[in-house]
Amino acid sequence: MKKTMKIDLASVEKAFPVLDEQEQRGVVGGKLPPTRFEFPTGDMVGGGGGYVGHFDIMDGTITNWQYGNDRFAVFSGHDGTVLLLEGVHVKGQLPLQYSNTACYFNNTIWVGSKYDTFNFDDLTHEYGHYLQEQGMSQWEYFKGAFGSAWNIFIKGGEGHMDMPFEVGATNNGDSYGNQYRSKE
Repeated sequence: MKKTMKIDLASVEKAFPVLDEQEQRGVVGGKLPPTRFEFPTGDMVGGGGGYVGHFDIMDGTITNWQYGNDRFAVFSGHDGTVLLLEGVHVKGQLPLQYSNTACYFNNTIWVGSKYDTFNFDDLTHEYGHYLQEQGMSQWEYFKGAFGSAWNIFIKGGEGHMDMPFEVGATNNGDSYGNQYRSKE
């Protein structure tokens, strides 16, 4: 018969830091190291994953990460807000994209030329489109996205944000942002 021993939980806590509620929100899915640890630097995607790149937007910085096939972006706001966006990267200009608009396409949020005005609300709205895509059939999502693009390119965006597809994205993104953002 094997002998069992008691473990001192204080020693375990030193080896494995306990995350507070704010830190837990930043590690949704367990992929993001807690903010009190340093992130790896350099382009390590070919070596199994890691840091991909970052850029500044109006009210913070976006950092893209990739581990295997899993991609995600982290928003770090000037006010200490941190939000993990699983499943997407955030990048600059999509070919054929209206220069003053942002959009979501192919697991990427495309900021366009709006770096100086693109903010947390824009980011969560575009992430809301990713969440929509996850919850709809491809056909349903295509119809909504096509109608949205049609409105921008043909009608100049009049009433764009009042379209049901856009309202849904805003609601999804706001809900996600309110639930998972944390403050450092």
